[in-house]
Amino acid sequence: MSMSGIQVDNEVVQCYQELKSGKGMTWFSMRISDDKSSIIVDNKGERSGSSETDHAALGAVLPENGCRYAVLDVQAHSKTAGRDVQKIFFVVWAPDTAPIKEKMMTASTKDAVKKALEGVNFEKQCTDRDEYSFESFVEICDTTAR
Repeated sequence: MSMSGIQVDNEVVQCYQELKSGKGMTWFSMRISDDKSSIIVDNKGERSGSSETDHAALGAVLPENGCRYAVLDVQAHSKTAGRDVQKIFFVVWAPDTAPIKEKMMTASTKDAVKKALEGVNFEKQCTDRDEYSFESFVEICDTTAR
């Protein structure tokens, strides 16, 4: 449970386990439920064959004026390592245009959500579309490849 008293719904953990298995799903988004009692799955995306396409599909469901959490599986070529790498990102989408109260609730609940998602490689906080660019994810994959 988070500091705000909001709990992570079991479906969130189930989606994360499915994503980690590499079968089907490559991303899913989450939001705070309408009654503000839990974090629930908002949208899911199936593997398209292209990380850039999957990234764009997730980006299309992130609201301009609302906060979301998301998990995204990114496969990219690392120039540093000279090979393809795969990283799982926990994304916190909190645009500057979102209501202050929603951004505060998102921030206070973030650690509880992340804790429920054991094995996430990286956390990426995005406040606008530039910070969410596919290139920014690829850069992290490249600079952290081993």
